[in-house]
Formats: sequence, structure tokens, C-alpha cells
Amino acid sequence: MFTVILQARTSSSRLPGKVLMPIGKSSSMLSHIIKRLAFSRYIDSIWIATSTDNSDDLIADEADRLSIECFRGDLNNVFSRFFTLANKLQTPWIIRLNADCPYIDPQIVDFCCLYAHLYANYDYISTITSKWPIGQHVELLKRSTFLSINQSDLSPPELEHVTPYIYNRPNLFSLLNVDSPCDYSHYRMTVDYLEDYEVANDFFLHHSSSATYLEVIDYFKSSSKALNLCNKYPKLATYTSID
Repeated sequence: MFTVILQARTSSSRLPGKVLMPIGKSSSMLSHIIKRLAFSRYIDSIWIATSTDNSDDLIADEADRLSIECFRGDLNNVFSRFFTLANKLQTPWIIRLNADCPYIDPQIVDFCCLYAHLYANYDYISTITSKWPIGQHVELLKRSTFLSINQSDLSPPELEHVTPYIYNRPNLFSLLNVDSPCDYSHYRMTVDYLEDYEVANDFFLHHSSSATYLEVIDYFKSSSKALNLCNKYPKLATYTSID
């Protein structure tokens, strides 16, 4: 009932190749995230969505090594890549995740899936609210709703970021924001910079790959390097905000 589409590319401008860098006890960030998602009670399958660019051949190779399905599409028109893959799938719900979020907590994913079970009338369910840490952003899209979108109606930023067309139009779509019980928005749980990677790698070298986001927060509170990083790169207002 729930299929993950994990977006990945090697051509990151700030930290190229980060999704293939080893992290903790895993050979790559991709393999680490897939290992964490295996703890989910609701995820039925996982696809990696990357580009046809030669730079992403290594991602396809890694997907093959991990026995994970891989779809390749346009490098810059991410919406088109996502849309074409969604059209191939036979699932009522798609979970959109990014491959640079090694702390993604399967319990939060399952929490959103539970809402989808209970409230089938929603088109879009997400944790993209003001209180969750960046890196714990989960998006559930009703596949039938997503496939009804006409790509010609989208702006260039909407083509790049996939979901803004939906969450910026509450008059057209039924949206549910799943908020955090506490404000953890100042914690960074993503890998944009080398310092992010170093903190994440150190954490998972000394903690289980199944560690929850609350365990990560406890670690951050005791790590001056992690806290300094949160202050250095505060959460940015981007297209992922639906406040």
C-alpha cells in the first residue's frame, strides 16, 4: 500500500557524491537509509529515483548491489522523473523521501502512514511543518491525485521540487500537516555540508542504525560540534515549507 520513492543524485553542489559516502557501519548513505527504512511496519517497497546523467551511473550500480529497484529520468525536471515513476507503480500511496537524510526515522514515516490509513480523504500528508527538524520531512502523496496534475501548469521551481504545486494549493487539494509535539526545528538532521556528514558519521559509528530521532537529539544536546553546526546553518526557508 505504501511505496517509497527515494530521490538521489551525485551532483550536489555543496557536497558532491554524498549519497554514496559511507556512513556509520554502512557502505553508503543510500544503504544506511534503506537499512533504517526496513524497520518500518508499513512500507511495502522502495524505489530509488535518480537521473540518466552519467554522473548517476554509480547510484544505479549501488541500487543493483542493494537489490533495490532503480528508475532513471531527467536530471533537472525532478517532477517529470517522479511523475513517470509514479505512473509505473501500482500503489495508492507514495512516500517521497530524500537520500541526504540519514537520520530519517521510520517511526515518523509509520505515523504518517497510519494517518493515511485512518483518513483516506487526504491527498497529501506531511511533516513539513515548523517544528520538525530538517531531515525528518516525510511526504505522502495519494498516487491518483498526483497523476492528475498537468505538468504544463507548473512553474520551474515546482518542476524542481515536485510537491509545492500541491501544498501551496489548499483550495485544490486536501492537506494534512502532521506536527511535532515539541519544537525541534533548530536541529539539523540532513547532510548538506561536509560538517553535517562528519557529525552523522560519528553518530552512527557509535549508535545503532535503528536509533530514533529523539536519541539523535539527545546526542546533539551533548555534542558541541553538532550544536555549533545547527547554529552555523540554521533551518532555511525553502520550497519545502508549507506553513
